[in-house]
Amino acid sequence: MDECEPETQDCPKFESSPEKYQKYENQTWSLGANARCTVNIDATGGIARVIFSSTVYLGINYDAMVDEVITFESGTHELEIYNAAESGPITFGISFSNAYFALLNSVVSAALVSAALLQF
Repeated sequence: MDECEPETQDCPKFESSPEKYQKYENQTWSLGANARCTVNIDATGGIARVIFSSTVYLGINYDAMVDEVITFESGTHELEIYNAAESGPITFGISFSNAYFALLNSVVSAALVSAALLQF
């Protein structure tokens, strides 16, 4: 990537929190020709999800593709994205969301295990 000497642009950020559970933050974003940016995702307040859509020219330096949901269960993360078109700017969608299902599933599982142990 550095060999192409891309221009670094600002990118959206997302911070998870209980107030954002099951809500979506949708944005349209653009990257200029030969540009890249870093999307910062903070999943310390809950599961954070992001999906990039509406283009075939967006590169993601992560094991994911455009139109694929990327999930972070905890921690802070940086996703580098870049304009992979041969020329010109690109415009694409970014959707962030927050979830609590993993936590809820853990609580339900723990309750079931406790109930089973009490029967012995």
